[in-house]
Amino acid sequence: MSIQLTKPSFNNKEYELLKKTLDSGWVTEGKKVQLFEKKFSNFQKSKYSLATNSCTSALLISLKALGIKQNDEVIVPAFGWPTTANVVEFLGAKTIFVDINKDDFNIDTEQIEKKINKKTKAIITVHLFGLASNIDEILKITKKYNLKLVEDSACAVGTKYKEKFTGNFGDFGCFSFHPRKLITTGEGGMLTFNDNKLFNLARGLINHGMQKIKSNSSEECGPWTFNDFSFPGINLKMSDVAGAIGVIQFSKLTSILKKRINQAQFYIDHLEKNKYLKLPSLKKKVLTGHTYQSFVILVKDGNRKTRNDLMKNFLNKGIQTSLGTISIPHTNYYSKKYLFKKNSFPNSKLCENSSITLPLFHNLKKKQQLLIVNVINDFFNI
Repeated sequence: MSIQLTKPSFNNKEYELLKKTLDSGWVTEGKKVQLFEKKFSNFQKSKYSLATNSCTSALLISLKALGIKQNDEVIVPAFGWPTTANVVEFLGAKTIFVDINKDDFNIDTEQIEKKINKKTKAIITVHLFGLASNIDEILKITKKYNLKLVEDSACAVGTKYKEKFTGNFGDFGCFSFHPRKLITTGEGGMLTFNDNKLFNLARGLINHGMQKIKSNSSEECGPWTFNDFSFPGINLKMSDVAGAIGVIQFSKLTSILKKRINQAQFYIDHLEKNKYLKLPSLKKKVLTGHTYQSFVILVKDGNRKTRNDLMKNFLNKGIQTSLGTISIPHTNYYSKKYLFKKNSFPNSKLCENSSITLPLFHNLKKKQQLLIVNVINDFFNI
């Protein structure tokens, strides 16, 4: 493949710190993870950051810590990766899907209130592809109905909404360091929040149910001890191997963000006159930010065959692309469980059928981007 869809940004700095970590003999959660958490909190301006082994784990722990249980209902956008709905189902709760606004791929806030009832306990909003969702409207709804809010910021490290980083508006923010994200630890996630009452609970949930307490007992071997296992937690911690990579990756975030936005602007400048495409949009009136974790375009005719033919054309030219993401209610599990029809969530299905993710990564060259642009314009005879 001559042009990959994505490619992590690694250099000798990762290898050097990784070697030091391996040589130390301490590779489970330790000082590197703690440093990564501290750097992330300082950047986010959040009181707490807890590193996890994935964003999925962060989402699961956030719902568990907020008391989501069997038969509760949680509102989730219909277009996204199934993880956001899966964690709801995993806890025995019911996923309530809301269609998206096809202009920005995020949850349609005008449709949320129709889905709220006495069983509704929380909303998970997804800042899809790095574009902040309409937080102002979502916060009005959560306040009106006394609902919890979890921000799935898996794609949105560094994304701002009104000069405040996403992940700071809800009860929890959940981030991903999967290889397709701006920075990566291989697999990994981060849970951010500001409520000190939730710290020991969330910390225990990712660490076997253990909670830290301060003790002055002379029997102690150090300044901290763990109390008894207070509840059944599980092991969802990040390793120091991943934490070491994260520390170095995080130091590159600002430069990666700047380059990514410039690359996205290149695509916009060269494709905005193509009448057959819809490009990523920004709602400037509410000052949403976009960090372009993925650069996703729509084929305007909504025809799956047109989209697939264009993707095949890319493949023949040695260029890797993918669809945007999934209409979750139309997957096998959810369509069968909730008996959704083919015409349910039309915007979500339209975006699944007509979206394409173009290559975007730290060292993608302008001549490569121009080749990608030319493949698109040649396909549409422009």
